[in-house]
Amino acid sequence: MYIDVDADEAWERLRASRWKPPGGAAGTASRRKTYAAALEQTEQTFRAAAVVGPATCPLQVFYGLSQAGRAIAAAAVTLAGEDWRLVTHGIKASGFDRPFPDIEIRTDPPGTHGSSVLGPCLSAARAGRLRRRGHR
Repeated sequence: MYIDVDADEAWERLRASRWKPPGGAAGTASRRKTYAAALEQTEQTFRAAAVVGPATCPLQVFYGLSQAGRAIAAAAVTLAGEDWRLVTHGIKASGFDRPFPDIEIRTDPPGTHGSSVLGPCLSAARAGRLRRRGHR
């Protein structure tokens, strides 16, 4: 998937979706609340990552990804019952001693309540199906 929008426009679209959540997030009050709160925290941690130093940036990105995963899970129509509730971060990071682009991010094993959504998303990003603007 490739969408040609800048970061500010993307965040604006995501903020707007908090008031009319997509998919499963529109189904129940708890899913709506989780979706909205997780998106807000995702934006805050990613924006913080953009302005902090290299020692703190990976931590901000890690927690931003965790919150993004919670929002995605809350909106996932394929997750029924309570399966959308992530009870772990769902991601592991290693290589913090390396330059930022070389830090490895992996999902928890399949079947855990942290990997149900993030695994396919990260796999798609690694395969190049999700690209940043100007990086084709």
